[in-house]
Amino acid sequence: MNKFNRFSYNNSKNESDQKNLASKNTDSENVTKSDSTKIDTDRVTQLNKNSKDIFEKEDISKIFSSSRNVFKAKRNPKDFGYESKLKKKISYQTESQYKQDEVNFQKDYDGLKKLRRKELNEKKKIEKKLISLLSKSERKRIKREKATRPYPILSLNDQTIMDMLLTKNVCFIANMFQYYKKIIDNGGSFTDTTTSAVLRFIAKRQRPKDLIAIFELLKAPSQFHYLVLFQYFVKVNDTENFEEYYGRFKNSGIPPTQYFFKEMIGTISCHKNFTLLKTIFADMKKQEIEPNAEIYNAILYMCSQTKNDHKIFNYYKEMKTRGFFPSLQGYSNLMLASLKLREFSLLDILFEEMAANCVNPDVTFFKTLIKTAIKMNLTQQIETFYIQMNSKGLPLDFVAYTTLMNAYIKLKQPDKVSGYFNDMISSGITPNTITYNTLINAYIQAEQLDKVDFYFQEMKKKDIKPDIQTYSSLINAYSKTDFDKAKCYLKEMTEVGMPPSMLTYHSLYFSDNHLNIPTLLNRLEEFSKLDIEPTFIIWGSIMNCFSNSGDYVTAFKIFQSLTGTLSESEVPPSLPIPVKNADFKPKYSFDINNFFLTAVTICKENNLKKELEIVWKVISSNDNIPITLKLLSSYFQALCHFEKFKDILKILKNSVKDNEMFTTSNLPKPNKQFFTDLVTLLDENNASFFVPDVLKLEKICLDDEV
Repeated sequence: MNKFNRFSYNNSKNESDQKNLASKNTDSENVTKSDSTKIDTDRVTQLNKNSKDIFEKEDISKIFSSSRNVFKAKRNPKDFGYESKLKKKISYQTESQYKQDEVNFQKDYDGLKKLRRKELNEKKKIEKKLISLLSKSERKRIKREKATRPYPILSLNDQTIMDMLLTKNVCFIANMFQYYKKIIDNGGSFTDTTTSAVLRFIAKRQRPKDLIAIFELLKAPSQFHYLVLFQYFVKVNDTENFEEYYGRFKNSGIPPTQYFFKEMIGTISCHKNFTLLKTIFADMKKQEIEPNAEIYNAILYMCSQTKNDHKIFNYYKEMKTRGFFPSLQGYSNLMLASLKLREFSLLDILFEEMAANCVNPDVTFFKTLIKTAIKMNLTQQIETFYIQMNSKGLPLDFVAYTTLMNAYIKLKQPDKVSGYFNDMISSGITPNTITYNTLINAYIQAEQLDKVDFYFQEMKKKDIKPDIQTYSSLINAYSKTDFDKAKCYLKEMTEVGMPPSMLTYHSLYFSDNHLNIPTLLNRLEEFSKLDIEPTFIIWGSIMNCFSNSGDYVTAFKIFQSLTGTLSESEVPPSLPIPVKNADFKPKYSFDINNFFLTAVTICKENNLKKELEIVWKVISSNDNIPITLKLLSSYFQALCHFEKFKDILKILKNSVKDNEMFTTSNLPKPNKQFFTDLVTLLDENNASFFVPDVLKLEKICLDDEV
């Protein structure tokens, strides 16, 4: 009664009134208790049923509507209609009537308060479910908000609900579109940021139909909504939809910002679509929007990735005229282009400019340049980069030393390799199995087998365990000079628990392509006892051995037996290993490609014109045979050898459709170097009159690079 003393009388009470009041109170209490219990039970049962159904079906809209529309207990006397009576004492003839109303109010309030507690427990369960969907940082924020609002989640609106779902990226993707559409249809709305987040959420899960459907619901889409759509179309290479919606965007009259173009160009540069990038960059200039440094750096990256080495310097000059300078990645792309164009004088200029602009290169920067110089056999530039690293105080790590050692292995300079090996040890870096493998391979290529033995023994003395690559290299080296020692290494390898691979067996028995026929047959006899089916790389080596020994007929019969082109009248080759029709599985693509390279080379070296036609027929008629540029170049060289220049043009022309190169067959798309080598090949074979036709095809195929 303490809460409602402001409504109480202070008059004296007689005993009879008190007894009458007590008897009435008992009756009213029983009635009130039964009613409140009924209300309580029905309401809680309904809430339990609703919440169970909701969480089983994962219906987002119902979860939040039930949490917002929970029953609110009546807290004030005016909610029961007692306030006007209690305030007006004159309306009560006796004090007992006033007391009765006051007691009735208190009982009603207590009953509803009990119901309120149970409903709050239901609300807490809903709140707990929703909080579990949030990230750790969001849960901490909710915990802080509870200091001022006991149940912050239960008062959320539709905007905040959607934001919360997107923050966690919860697994209600199936209901996301329906929930969003329902709110829009009911006259609700979301901010541009939330709508963009919804679009990104659905695009991330690659649901293009839902993405476009939600976009079409927008009455006035902003540039940010279009941006999400464009970025998705670029990632999945959906040119048709991109052109349609980009046309709608340009006709909508929405003024694009610099941020819009920056994000667009950044996305396009990551997916290597140089034609589209030029279009977007041109539109940016038409809108008179100034590109910033980030946009130019993205374009430099795109030029480097798409091998537009000449164009990269045009954008670099334009960038400098606007007062911008490249980032570290931008300078890396420029230097890579300088290396590829062999404009080595530009390297010093770029290094000086980097120092002036306080752009400090790191180890990764130099490792990228060194790897490119290795591929191009640029010994002087490798040394220059190494000196630059030392001058800038950049310590070489294990990977950097290994990269340098591999560079000089390729250049066949084992002394340089051992020099970097000693530098690595002196700098405190402990060599491992990979380091010794690199060193051993360097001396194998230099044919200094005494050094190979020395470093192999040193490796074992330092308790550095050789791996399968170590033993394969040793077996490969000694199989050509000391076959018995090579077999000893194979035995040692098996004893230490390393089962030999097919590559290991190939290194032991067939890595020497100049074996005489008796020796080859002996090795084939020994190999047949292993009960191992030979792979394409082994068959290629066997064919090479027969061809190099002068028996090209047997070599080509092996090819025909494997490819199923041997006629019934021809006798298959008699070998210790059965030669049968092979299955060209895609997982053996590398071995298959080398096998056909061997066949083309054998035909060229032995003037087998008809046999070459058979080889190309097998290659072009089987989609499982991968045709690389190396294989295509080898075939064109063979055609030039037989002066079949028109066949080269025929292959190229028949593969051109709608100004797109190599879309009607399993041929690879050639690059600029391919056409350059082809022109050189035609010139060397006195077929320069075909060069203009080749250049036309080059322009069609490489319109962005010429």
